[in-house]
Amino acid sequence: MKRQIAIGLMLGLMIFSVLTAGCTSNVSNTTSPSPSNASKSTQPIGTSTSTSSVVTVTVPTTPTPTPPQQQIATKIEGDKYVSIAMSSGIIRGQPYTFGFSIFTLPETPGRILCGQYINFYIDGAPAGGSWQRSGSDASCFASDFLVLSAQDTAKLSNGAHTLVVDYLGGNTYAPSHFEGTFYVRTG
Repeated sequence: MKRQIAIGLMLGLMIFSVLTAGCTSNVSNTTSPSPSNASKSTQPIGTSTSTSSVVTVTVPTTPTPTPPQQQIATKIEGDKYVSIAMSSGIIRGQPYTFGFSIFTLPETPGRILCGQYINFYIDGAPAGGSWQRSGSDASCFASDFLVLSAQDTAKLSNGAHTLVVDYLGGNTYAPSHFEGTFYVRTG
């Protein structure tokens, strides 16, 4: 009697597994044997040899992207001391200060860009000296300065040097660039 129960349970388990085969997946991907292997099918007994599949794909809706915000154009402008350095030069071993402001375009009086920092480079390397900023967002009077001490200008050779000033921009304001040649001369 125990033997008959064990055989009955095994048969029941086998029938259950054949009936539920493939029911645990949403995708059925079975292939039929190729013509050269048609006589050597390795398909388990009791499984389907159908080549059809049913696949249900749910694609979530994608929100429509918002176009990027148009950045406001900017311009870096040097003060009168930048113009003097570009035309007459600076004296080697004497302190000198270059001053710059960033303006929004189109050029309109009072359109200075407050609270923004700029980077200074001389001959392709970060400029020495100190980089300073004056003004505040409240007063909207802001300028960025490259302050070269006597030791800083003494390190520069006589002749032409390239001064580059870069504003990197941000989400609202576009980047801007200033480049000019200034001269170093002996007193």
